[in-house]
Amino acid sequence: MPILDCYPKFYQDWLFTALELTAGEETKADVLEPLFAMNRAWRDGGTLPADYFAELATLRAYSLYYMTINMPKLWFLLSRAGIPPAGTLVDLGSGPGTLVWAWLFYLAKYAPERLQNMPPVIGIERTAEAVALAERLAESLRNYAPFESIDVSFRCADWQQAGGQYDLVLGGNVLMECADSATDALRDFGPTHALLIEPGNRPGFLRMLGARDALVATGHGIQFPCPAHAVCPLAADNWCNFTVNRAIVPFVQRMSNQAGRLNHRHHFSGLVTGPAAPETAASWRVLSDVRKVHRSGVRYLCNGRVAPEVVVSRRKKSSANEFFLRAETGALLRIQPGPDAVRGKLQAATRVEPLDA
Repeated sequence: MPILDCYPKFYQDWLFTALELTAGEETKADVLEPLFAMNRAWRDGGTLPADYFAELATLRAYSLYYMTINMPKLWFLLSRAGIPPAGTLVDLGSGPGTLVWAWLFYLAKYAPERLQNMPPVIGIERTAEAVALAERLAESLRNYAPFESIDVSFRCADWQQAGGQYDLVLGGNVLMECADSATDALRDFGPTHALLIEPGNRPGFLRMLGARDALVATGHGIQFPCPAHAVCPLAADNWCNFTVNRAIVPFVQRMSNQAGRLNHRHHFSGLVTGPAAPETAASWRVLSDVRKVHRSGVRYLCNGRVAPEVVVSRRKKSSANEFFLRAETGALLRIQPGPDAVRGKLQAATRVEPLDA
């Protein structure tokens, strides 16, 4: 997937001013140390204390690093599923406003007209310290074009009990931090669209499946990643995840280098739902990069019912292998005839075309 870069030019100045930092302080030991505890918890499917944002050092480290590298995950989903229609938006477990800012920055780049007379954007966060930082960031953002008139506010509350009716629900890394029944609370917001992001590990994926089932039960259709609304073929022994590149913002790259985190690929599970629509026949989601074996290309595809490992010859150029080999991870393809249910091989005569180019 190409690097998704919707960060405004003023991003570092805006963020560092709110955190009362100067350039270069992001690599100091006291800034980096809280990252390790957060990383271990999210990587291994563990949990953090409910009030971990109350520790100002942790909130600062998160805002610098994880808030920044989490934004492209939302941009990835929006680039695949499209921008939902205008309406009131709520970010559940918003922290310092991670997905709120990602949403606004994406609109500024791809749909700037949406920022004029935009419906309210609300963040719900249980930690007062994170709400206070989010409010400072909102106030500061209004000093920059084209965000002067944005209606953004934050509430200090537990989102599972907050309730309210919204058109669009965002949620980033909140299902893993809640009780098993948390997905049921999503329905109380009555959204027509939902964009959810969880860590790209099996625990995060299983929580995402719970949210998927809860929303589909209320009439939602799946816009990403599932091409069909069947039982997930990966639920038993695997998990669905995608990657974005986190080495975009220079200060984040410096923090990664100082912390010894040289792998720039950031894994996540994502889900986008909206009004139910007819399923597209013979459509397949690209789940993995191409693995080259001898003169063949191998990658996993999923049609919502089966997720086979599919092989295509790289020896002869054809429409079949061109789109199959060059498709970005997360892309949707139409393949006729479809791959075998267990292991498929695309022949030169197979018709392959992109559905979301």
